[in-house]
Amino acid sequence: MDPVKCGRYLRTLRKEKGLTQEQLAEKLSVTNRSVSRWETGANLPDIDILITLSEFYDADIRELLDGENKVDAGDNTERDAEIMQAEEKEVLIKAAEYGAAKENGLARAVFFTVIAGIAAIAVTVFTASKLLNNALGSGIILFASVLAFSIYCICMQSPRMHRSSFGYLVTLISAFISVVTCNALVLLLFFASGEYRNYGIAGLYYALGIIILVFVLAGIIARIIIKKRA
Repeated sequence: MDPVKCGRYLRTLRKEKGLTQEQLAEKLSVTNRSVSRWETGANLPDIDILITLSEFYDADIRELLDGENKVDAGDNTERDAEIMQAEEKEVLIKAAEYGAAKENGLARAVFFTVIAGIAAIAVTVFTASKLLNNALGSGIILFASVLAFSIYCICMQSPRMHRSSFGYLVTLISAFISVVTCNALVLLLFFASGEYRNYGIAGLYYALGIIILVFVLAGIIARIIIKKRA
């Protein structure tokens, strides 16, 4: 299968429908960049999207994969062709369901990993904040860290294009890197000289600022990475 040839055929079918890439992307609930990558051959649609395109364009799936319109009266009878296409769609649908099951399994794994991550954050931040010798500050920093981690993971998975194996992976990696970075910077702030430095109430604001800033920057970088891959 030639991805470039397949992409050209998808572009031809789209133009025959009188649609722009933006309009097609909206109908399929994907990004404009995804449609562009399909039509240039840089990437291929997922199986479930391929089935949708076949039905939307009223084209044989084999034609979409081969990148050309195969109308050959001597090849098969019309009934045989319909039976073959139905069988191919059934196979592809099952493959799509298998892929969806894998994604759901991965989502569950991500969920339990996030829970474990929150527990790890709680222990790490609590240990670090105890060094500050401030019970109120310890509790606030602990709560803020857990809340930031939870909100970050939820927000990162809100866009549809983030709900993929790659999106989950980037979210987790960036979240845990953020945790490590936050703890390192907080400890550096209070123990830069090797001894504890008391900033008073301002130290609490510094720590909260570090947590927020690190997670915001991580989110921006992660979104850029995922968008380029989409």
